[in-house]
Amino acid sequence: MSAVIKEEDKFNGKVFYQVDEKLVLANSFDHTEIFLKIEYLELLNTNIKNTNQTTEITDENYTIEPIASAVRILIELQCQDWWFLNRGKLVLLADNYIIDLGSPSGRNSWVGKVEGVNKNTVVCNEHCVYLMNKEDLKKICDAQKIELQLSGAKVKTESELSQMNADLFRLLYNYVFDSSLYKDVVSGFNELNSIQKNFKKRLIIVFAVLLLISLILIGTKVVSEGTGFMLGFFTPLLGVLTFFIGKDMINNLYYLRHRAKTKKEIADIKGQISWKTGWGVLGVFTLLAILFGSGYVVIPGILALVGGYVYSFMNMNVK
Repeated sequence: MSAVIKEEDKFNGKVFYQVDEKLVLANSFDHTEIFLKIEYLELLNTNIKNTNQTTEITDENYTIEPIASAVRILIELQCQDWWFLNRGKLVLLADNYIIDLGSPSGRNSWVGKVEGVNKNTVVCNEHCVYLMNKEDLKKICDAQKIELQLSGAKVKTESELSQMNADLFRLLYNYVFDSSLYKDVVSGFNELNSIQKNFKKRLIIVFAVLLLISLILIGTKVVSEGTGFMLGFFTPLLGVLTFFIGKDMINNLYYLRHRAKTKKEIADIKGQISWKTGWGVLGVFTLLAILFGSGYVVIPGILALVGGYVYSFMNMNVK
């Protein structure tokens, strides 16, 4: 997997360089989700005529075709009410240097329904594009502290980017503009990639063995049919859970050791590791509870999960 994906649209004279990760700005239980993606749009054919640049914007959904290559910030917003991002703007602070990207150069919106437990919840989706120049991207890459404010007609949100998020801007700059800069970020990403690949291979082997043991126990009637069925069902489920939590934990541990600098960032990463560890412990003790046929065995797992979330909430107030 490459840190930056390159896609060429030769018929329209465009090349897209997109960082293969999303920044999570918000993700709450009320179905509010805000993601940020970074890419660079290179125009190969400057002779393509553009008639939209001077046209007055009257539609809520629109696209202004670019007349020059530019860094693009893509915001994906989901909420139970409209923010009308086209009536607001995106502003970043790079060590108190103000980068005002203004209103979006493109907006696409629609109404949908969330997937999950409550599929009847209607949500409003807004996807917007903001343009940034190379110089402002460089200021973000060199900043020690990066803050962001996203606003719509009546709503706005503010957040501070972690080193993990800031590194995505540095990956793009290294790949597109100057490969001699931010080499430590690139090498770190490659190291993480290698660790995650090995983790995936070993995880497949471990849970394949566990599933085989479950089948042997069922076949030899060491356990009852009900217990055997639960083992056969829960073991792959635990494998999937371990894969996603383990992948995030690898990222968290790497950034805690190599990249996190401020007390707030260190506390935030420790909090994430804490509740993810709680879920992992709960999964293991649930598997043991099924094997031994006793619900009491799962109690340490529940306590570990509760303790993980308590520790996480305690770290939320660290500044």
